[in-house]
Amino acid sequence: MRHCSGCFGVHAGVHVGNFHLTDINYADDAVFFTDDPTKLDYVFRNFEAPAGVMGLHTNWHKTKIQNIGTGVAPRTVHIDNQAVETVTRFTYLGSDIDSDGYSYPEIHKRLGIAGYIMAQLDNVWRQQRLSLSTKLRIYISLVQSVVLYGSET
Repeated sequence: MRHCSGCFGVHAGVHVGNFHLTDINYADDAVFFTDDPTKLDYVFRNFEAPAGVMGLHTNWHKTKIQNIGTGVAPRTVHIDNQAVETVTRFTYLGSDIDSDGYSYPEIHKRLGIAGYIMAQLDNVWRQQRLSLSTKLRIYISLVQSVVLYGSET
């Protein structure tokens, strides 16, 4: 679905530097931002209306509300007589997001996977027939990519 910031107007979103972010969309997933938890009803309803025009409907059982960083935990929101669950940890596109705003569990998970891969490649590193350039490409592809971009586990 196309970027939906026009759906929300100036009433929703957060400012990060010079940018005003209202949402992130990836395939059939969407993340909405607001710096005012009292506007959650507004944000959800103003996404649901244009999505419905295209035949898309939000699954409120899968929808979650999460507060990132400081502030009071958001209240439960009811949309179409269904409660939208409030969580402190959520996995989005394979990465864990904690409400405290830190990524330590995710970093430790990725470093653990990268360490396991390095150990599995021990024989490759000992190969004298492989050039340093080839070993570096293997490292970047298999190890560094896990640390930087995560992996499906």
